[in-house]
This record gives sequence, structure tokens and C-alpha cells, in this order.
Amino acid sequence: MWEAGLFTAESAPVSNWLKSFFKEDDEFSFVDSVISGLFKTILLGEDKYDYVLWTMKIEFWGSILVFANCLLLKGLRNRIFLYAIQALIIIGISGSNSMAYICFLAGMAIADSGPLSIKGTTGWLLLILSIFLATYFTNSESHEFLKSFFYLRYGSINITPTMLCYSIGSFVLLLLTLYFAPIKTAIDNPIGHFLGKISFPLYLTHAFVLSSIGALTLKKLVQYLPFDIAALASTLVTVAGSLLLAWGFRPIDDLAAYTSKWFSSAFIEGPSKDAVR
Repeated sequence: MWEAGLFTAESAPVSNWLKSFFKEDDEFSFVDSVISGLFKTILLGEDKYDYVLWTMKIEFWGSILVFANCLLLKGLRNRIFLYAIQALIIIGISGSNSMAYICFLAGMAIADSGPLSIKGTTGWLLLILSIFLATYFTNSESHEFLKSFFYLRYGSINITPTMLCYSIGSFVLLLLTLYFAPIKTAIDNPIGHFLGKISFPLYLTHAFVLSSIGALTLKKLVQYLPFDIAALASTLVTVAGSLLLAWGFRPIDDLAAYTSKWFSSAFIEGPSKDAVR
């Protein structure tokens, strides 16, 4: 794709070994690519695949946290209390990404807590709040106030106000998706099921589409069309290409899901299975 001009590694925020691959003075070998792509990216978090997949370390160690809790705490009551203790420990040791790991514990808490009743005005107010927090706009006066207040009161805690807003908003939105009837009804249809199936593959692959056919389409069209029209057309091409690639990526995602289910059935018993699913 690089040889055909479909992908510009120099302008795309990809891994250093991939950028070096397109240079004559290549300093990276295949072994270096494995070290960068596996150990430094997934285990250590020192590298990243692109500007979206900087989260691979969090994804990996968060999953390990879930499996460890399922294995070690199965059969115990009041696991939510133990999750809270772990959350406090994580805040103290994991730096600015602590809320990301706490979200894994929050998911387990939802799985262990059982059905909730969210109805009427409460549900709609929570929906508005969750959308506001989950899409929190950092270039705003409210953000500046929150940031200054947060660091003034809680400056020694390793949580940024932005991550706190995103985490709370996503958590509440997940609760509403599970237990608020209007939201469940709205997504319980073929389109919602399709988007659910491709959501994680789309997350993994869309940056590649943006940096390849999306950028190329915009670059070519602006030579013949006004920028706004060219941008709209390239956006449509990017969305279509992203959906197609995500759908084609599903077998890889399904393999990971099957592996997780096998691990759950082989080693984990009791209610904690739900947390893995």
C-alpha cells in the first residue's frame, strides 16, 4: 500500500519500526518489530500501534485483572467490596491511567450486582448526564473550572478530571444500556446487533482506514472539488471502508472471544463467569 501511495507512514502516527521500514537506512529487523509490537506495546506500553491503539497495555493488563479476580475470588461473597479495595490500590500505583483499569473492576461489579431498576425521569436524566460526561469537551470553561478545582482539592491523586468524566459517563451509559428499557429497545434491532458485532473490530481498524484510503481520497478530491464537498465525500468513503474492514476482521475477534469463553468454562466456575463474558 505504501508503494502504491495508499498509505503514508511518515504522516501517520504509527510505530517507529514501521516508519523505519519505509526508509533506506532501515534500523529495525523482524525481531525488532516483534519486540516493539508485542512487548513494548502490549506489555509495557512504551510504543503504540497508532494514535488510537495506544491503549493496548491497558486492554491487556485490564483483562488479566478480570481473569485474576474471577479465578481468585470465585465463590466469595461481597466481591464488590474487594473490587473497591483494588480500585484504591490502583489509584495509588498506576498513574494517570488508573481510571481505565478501574473501569474493568466496574464492569465486574455490574456483573456481580444483578439487575437494577432504572425508570422514567431518572433514566432520562442519567442519559443526559452520561452523554455529557462520556463526550466531555475539554476546551470549555467548565473543564477549566473542574480541572482547577480537582487539582486544588485532590492534586495528590493520580486521576485526571477528564478521565474521571469519561469513566463515569461510560459507566452510567452502560448501566442504562442494560437496565433502562427505552435504551434497550432502541438498540435491540438488526442495525444495533450489527454495530455491536463490529464495534471492537472497528475500534481496532478504523485508524488504518483513515490514514490510507480516507487521506488518499481527500487528497485527490480537493484537486477537483471544493474542500467541504471533498471532505464529505472522503468521510463517506472512510466510513464505508471502515465498516467493511471491521466486518472482515470479525473472524479474528471471534477467535479471541471463543478463547475467552473456553478459558472461562475450563477454569472458572460460578457467578464470576458473567464478568468474563
